Amino acid sequence: MRPSFSLNKTYSRSDYLKGLFPASAFPGPPLGQEGNIGRGTVRGPGLAQVDFSILKNFKAPWFWGEGSKFQFRAEFYNLFNRVNLNNFDGDLASGTFGTATGVFTPRTIQLGARLEF
Repeated sequence: MRPSFSLNKTYSRSDYLKGLFPASAFPGPPLGQEGNIGRGTVRGPGLAQVDFSILKNFKAPWFWGEGSKFQFRAEFYNLFNRVNLNNFDGDLASGTFGTATGVFTPRTIQLGARLEF
């Protein structure tokens, strides 16, 4: 049996948080038969993330002679701090079926320094 919801609809992020569909939209197949909905029928919420890195090299003659260099680096992961939802819960027995209940990592900043001599 086919589910009783639209498979070709484009869902918004708020739809994933509210729940895409109820568990009742997926009736069980008759006894002794397998279901026929197919793998990959509904897409997840997607991922959009911008990572950024910047660095600056300095001469450091005050440390170990003229050939010394100092490097400062800053790295930003998920620069714009966009909320990226995890995929929805696919367990029919779960109370959160069809709902995205988690998120990927928020913005992370990493600073580094390097001294070459």
